[in-house]
Amino acid sequence: MITSYFISIVILLIISVLESTWLSALTIFRPDISLLVLIYISFYSNSAQGIVSGFFSGLIIDGTSLAPWGYTAFMRTILAWIYSIFSGKLILDKIFIPMLMGFTATIAKYIIMLFLFLLFKTPSLLSSIINYNTLLEIGLNSLAAPIVFFLLSLLFKFINPKKERL
Repeated sequence: MITSYFISIVILLIISVLESTWLSALTIFRPDISLLVLIYISFYSNSAQGIVSGFFSGLIIDGTSLAPWGYTAFMRTILAWIYSIFSGKLILDKIFIPMLMGFTATIAKYIIMLFLFLLFKTPSLLSSIINYNTLLEIGLNSLAAPIVFFLLSLLFKFINPKKERL
């Protein structure tokens, strides 16, 4: 059990660091791969494992970005909790459900961001949430989710071949 926690946290931390440092310099528009990995881990593991992984990956993203400390950690923890609720309750196909999960997770991420901006009364940043890049990220996450889910299923079958799930 501890090893599965450790493996999922390490994978999420590596993806989060790569995405927030190197991949951010490569392209302007890219999917939020760490969010998709978090959804996969939250959906296929027990709820505590996904939530802990989301919290630690959020702290890493907060540390490598200009976000206030705990902002992304809070957001990722909430998203991991939401998707851990559906663990074992949905039959996951190869394309449609991962696309739907990527779509809804990105929208939920922006709803949480909007709520936090309104809670802390920063209306000047409101236009940075609702714009063309938001729609582009929603579309890219929806398209990238089946690919990321497929690659992660292969990775976790290789890491832990005895177990079907994380």
